Amino acid sequence: MTTFLTMNPQHHPQSEPDLPVPPLASLRIQPTSPRVPLSVTPTAGAQRRIAIAVDLSDESAYAVRWSVQNYLRPGDAVILLHVRPTSVLYGADLGSSRTSSTS
Repeated sequence: MTTFLTMNPQHHPQSEPDLPVPPLASLRIQPTSPRVPLSVTPTAGAQRRIAIAVDLSDESAYAVRWSVQNYLRPGDAVILLHVRPTSVLYGADLGSSRTSSTS
């Protein structure tokens, strides 16, 4: 799942660290969706596009909070990449296999 967020140009997180963050517009787009052209994404007019990988950990929450308070500027678009662990490693080398050779 990919979520796009656009920063509110009137919001300055550095000067208001204790106030709750207002809800930001979000839009989920499947990359292969033929119904939604990529030019209508909220990130199309952004000056910078910042991607932050997140999961359900405290470290991810800290990374997002730090980015909002210290790095993001008005007009930036934030792309949150939600990552989840998988139980199967696709394409992983699961060990060697024995091959017989006749010579």
